Amino acid sequence: MENEYKSYRVLKKKNRILMGITLLVVSFYFIMLTSGTWLPNDGGDYQQLAINQSITNTEYNRTITLVRWDYSQKQQRMQVQLRIENMNYDGKNEYAFSAVDKNRGKLNTVSVYQDMEILVLNINKVPKRWSTISLRIGLAEDDPDQSSIFKIYGNSKNINSVDEIENGNKNSYYVLDTKCSIADIENKIEKENQSITRNQEKIKEITNTIDVKTDNLEFLTETEKKEALSVIGQMESEIEVCQDSIKESENAISEYKERIEKLEEKISSYE
Repeated sequence: MENEYKSYRVLKKKNRILMGITLLVVSFYFIMLTSGTWLPNDGGDYQQLAINQSITNTEYNRTITLVRWDYSQKQQRMQVQLRIENMNYDGKNEYAFSAVDKNRGKLNTVSVYQDMEILVLNINKVPKRWSTISLRIGLAEDDPDQSSIFKIYGNSKNINSVDEIENGNKNSYYVLDTKCSIADIENKIEKENQSITRNQEKIKEITNTIDVKTDNLEFLTETEKKEALSVIGQMESEIEVCQDSIKESENAISEYKERIEKLEEKISSYE
């Protein structure tokens, strides 16, 4: 009797362990199979956009740019602002939105402002422990979960924490959009300046090398001198390429600065 009881306890313990393992395996495969509904890979239907990054849907002939994605923990709210360009010219300029949290499922989304160029929406009741939010954007007459134009997701890399989110108006949203464009242009100016610096340093190094080779010409045979002069000629050509690149960067910077001036004028018209 005692042996039968011990055998029963051992079997019961084994069954519990086996059931636990089974549940873990089932849970793992469930997550793997359903994760694509909220967190696909960048190479799939969803993309993670950086601020000022654009994507185009060739089927619907539309492009969106992420202007900002803000999050207020105090309000448990996110606000997403997008710039949209409809190259289809089909008159369909109203959109519907849907957002899903990785752990909590579907979230409440409200359209705050829409026109032919700007889309603003709020995502409400965002859980404090959110980690990834997937956002679907579709035409107003469609269900964005079933028929979407764009699918993007946000996490700590492209979502900015703010103290408070306030709903604005057309002018305030266009000011934010324009400031975002200015910031993007300023980044381009910085890249051009870095390119100028690299080319200037390269010219300096090449020039120093040419000077050394030139000083040594008198100690070379005619054949060696001919080879050295050929190399010096190639280096001088490379200097010209660097100088042309510097000029192109300077012209680009001049154009960018003019664009910023125009955009600042645009901001003044909204304020």
